[in-house]
Amino acid sequence: MSEENLVKTFYRLKKEIAQEYKKYIQPSKVKPIKLEVLGFNKTKYSSYPYQRLRNIPAFYEHEKRAIIFNKNLLKFLNKQLILNILYHEFLHAISFRSISRKTGKTILRSGFYAQEFSAKRKRDIFKKLNEGIIQYFTNKKTGKIKNAGYQKEAKILTKIVKNLDEELLKKLFFKGKIEEFKKIVLKNSDGNLLKKLA
Repeated sequence: MSEENLVKTFYRLKKEIAQEYKKYIQPSKVKPIKLEVLGFNKTKYSSYPYQRLRNIPAFYEHEKRAIIFNKNLLKFLNKQLILNILYHEFLHAISFRSISRKTGKTILRSGFYAQEFSAKRKRDIFKKLNEGIIQYFTNKKTGKIKNAGYQKEAKILTKIVKNLDEELLKKLFFKGKIEEFKKIVLKNSDGNLLKKLA
């Protein structure tokens, strides 16, 4: 796909997502999201470490409110895969976000994912679950693409939510209600699948 077509696809998808998720998010969350197409390399600085990885096709950088797409990989990716990647990153962009500070630590939340920072360490909580649910929603929209990321996590998530109402799942996710989600899942299963995405 050409860079020009990538930009057109981005703006078309941006309108679709604003419409599709208007029950769960404010349109103002979608409006500022922009697209940057850059060559990734090991020396390029980013507050987000993925930009130093040449084989990552794209990522969402919240500080810039931008989906950063790897220009060097663009020519190798087909249209369906690019659509899948863009949709996935848009869902990161419109996910619930919060920052809270407690004595000695800061907690950043994005969707169902939390990062705890303290003077001694950083701890990731439910990163795989978050990626799995985003890829689950992405697959529902764009179809399951063989080479798209996080398919293993999406497959586990599909088993976890098979008896869960889709509307409720979206509502919980876009409000960041991880504790409510866990209660529902643990009520309907033994919790082993959820542990795989912890």
